[in-house]
Amino acid sequence: MTAEQYFAMCEQMGWEPNEEEIPQDLSTLPYNSQIALILFNMLPDRIEGMSGSWLGKEFSCLETFMNIYEVENRREILDLIMVIHSVYDKHYRQQQKMKESVSKGKAKVRR
Repeated sequence: MTAEQYFAMCEQMGWEPNEEEIPQDLSTLPYNSQIALILFNMLPDRIEGMSGSWLGKEFSCLETFMNIYEVENRREILDLIMVIHSVYDKHYRQQQKMKESVSKGKAKVRR
């Protein structure tokens, strides 16, 4: 979603735009941050088979992607990717906790 789409949605719904929720344009980020996000999004997700829980990214192909993109400052890019990974991990853990609490609530109602 672009910032323009976000503002249009807020206007249609009658919501006041929240500064923290306004989508950032990738082009406003520093170059290394852009490369880190691109590479992070290219990495495949690891998903637990039974529950469908997000286990993280598969990093085995990262070196290949860095070679293709001719990444020079690999340590800094890797550090940025790990920051992104931790944000995603926190988000998916919160989602999992919410799912578990909802399913526990449903189980109590059934009793």
